[in-house]
Amino acid sequence: MIKVVIADDEQLFREGLVADVNWDRIGMSVAGLASDGREALEMVRMHKPDIVVTDIRMPYIDGLEFISEAKEIKPDIHFIIISGHDEFEYARKAVRLGVSEFLLKPLDDYELENALLKRKELIDKNRKTSIENTLRDILLRLEKRADFNSSDNFRIIVIQMDDYNTSTGNAEDFYKCLERHTASAENIFVLERRNGELIITVSAPNGSLLAKNTRNLIKTLRGDDFCSKYSITIGIGDPVEGIENLNTSRITAENAVSRKFLKGKNMTFFHEDHEDEKLEENTESNAFDYSIILSALKTGNAEELGSCIESLIKNTARMGKDSFAYGLMITGNIFSESLKIVDLAGGSSAELFENAMEVYRQITSRPTMEEMFNELKKNLSMIMSYLSMRRGGSQQLLLDKVIAHMKQNLSDSSLSLQGTADKFNISSGHLCNIFSNYGDETFKEMLTRFRIQKAQDLIAASDFMIYEICYEVGYNNPAYFNSVFKKQTGLSPGAYKKKITGGNLK
Repeated sequence: MIKVVIADDEQLFREGLVADVNWDRIGMSVAGLASDGREALEMVRMHKPDIVVTDIRMPYIDGLEFISEAKEIKPDIHFIIISGHDEFEYARKAVRLGVSEFLLKPLDDYELENALLKRKELIDKNRKTSIENTLRDILLRLEKRADFNSSDNFRIIVIQMDDYNTSTGNAEDFYKCLERHTASAENIFVLERRNGELIITVSAPNGSLLAKNTRNLIKTLRGDDFCSKYSITIGIGDPVEGIENLNTSRITAENAVSRKFLKGKNMTFFHEDHEDEKLEENTESNAFDYSIILSALKTGNAEELGSCIESLIKNTARMGKDSFAYGLMITGNIFSESLKIVDLAGGSSAELFENAMEVYRQITSRPTMEEMFNELKKNLSMIMSYLSMRRGGSQQLLLDKVIAHMKQNLSDSSLSLQGTADKFNISSGHLCNIFSNYGDETFKEMLTRFRIQKAQDLIAASDFMIYEICYEVGYNNPAYFNSVFKKQTGLSPGAYKKKITGGNLK
């Protein structure tokens, strides 16, 4: 499946592109929507799309600068520029950057789809060439097998690590685990390993043996004690006859693995099953009236909000092949409208969320539909709490509760601003603002003051050793505790004890 990112600062235009193009029919999926160049660049880093449809003028980073930087991340990326500015200079610069599709607003109904299909033809051709080069290498290895025949049955399997993280490098053990099961098998070959994915081919002289080899491989991977500690999604492509048709199987394998957005992670998907499902799809309109969610948000009805999100999940699942694009579109609508409600109520979305676009990115980057909507629900609940506090003037009451929570948990070394905000169902940025509005200390400053005050009390009224007091007030490092204590009181803990008791340091 070819992945597409749409970048335009007009929300209605972005959503219109998602709704107007039959993405599944042309073999593509919308991986993300971006409202500015900076966000679009982050989506390129995250999703590694094949095509980006972008406006040429956007906030923060304009289209041309974005294209230049995006190509450094993914050199083979394709761009379709859409702009309302009919300027030759822009077109000339875009051509220099390798952009060959330049469309002007307003678009004809099929103009974008035709441009996308042109890009798809080139991408498919390049992929086929890449696979053909890989197949040559495989053929050299297969020549040693007396039973090999290039007209055998083949299929592609995509094994995807669900929790892949580039910063931790946690894919290496994952790769080793999987390759351990393919290295000794004569009928299994690794085609590619990238971004937490392993793409392999399985072969056999006939279809029934190919199905058996596939089942055995999946059974082995799922049953391996080491591999089972990873959450992996497996997409199994259609079987093909002849090694020259392997690209067809690869496309269907990628389509199969992408179904984890709808069905969930750590599962195995056969593309043949997906074809059966498509015949059973409900063809009736499944448009969800998200005004019900916004109404629950305004009235502060948490129970109705939860019920609406559950209905939204079920409703989106019935969209079948269109669920991913629809889910992105409706999530963007609900989140942006909820921020408008905050502003209309006299509040501030900037006060509630330090970076609303980053929150939106976190919501829409969740790997499955259910996780995406639950992340949306979590943030809507924060908005609901914020609106409720503004209506009831209860921010001082909330601060009193937070302070009581801090005092009761001073020995907890993990006590933090974020953890406390989560406990009271608000954002960390909102909690910071409450502290600044109702006092002259930050959360950290107040927590430090409370801990040192308690340490002073324990030094004066107990026989605890200094290092014991350190742990009792939430510090894991005695040297650091000594440093903080001296900064707050002007004395080391030992000197303070001598001063107030005249006794010896224990």
